[in-house]
Amino acid sequence: EENFPDYKRVLPKAFKTRVVLNLDDFSEALKRVMIIAKRGNEKVQLKITDDVMELTSQSSDFGEVVESIPITKDGEDLIVNFNPKFLNEAVRHIDEKEIEFNFVDNLSPLQINPRNVEGYMYIVLPVRA
Repeated sequence: EENFPDYKRVLPKAFKTRVVLNLDDFSEALKRVMIIAKRGNEKVQLKITDDVMELTSQSSDFGEVVESIPITKDGEDLIVNFNPKFLNEAVRHIDEKEIEFNFVDNLSPLQINPRNVEGYMYIVLPVRA
């Protein structure tokens, strides 16, 4: 019998930033940003301010792409980097209109929850800038 890893160890206990956003808006913006991310540094930066999330990626050969989507934010402003493939994997399996991103800081795991569904969560680890 195998022991399942202690996943509760990586789950954040409290969040400093909580963001509610439209899943379709985020998914479409992420797909566009991934076009450049695949040709560059394989990361996407999420910049979260009052009511906007900016998704940014860069490539020395193809330039920079910035996508902005409206959000509802509770807590601190934040800049954090992720591998866009892992973000895409997490959100593409959610079948809800709104999702919630819960952040502790720019080095801690991101917890993604479907807005109106209890018991499901997705954890995505950030990458260093």
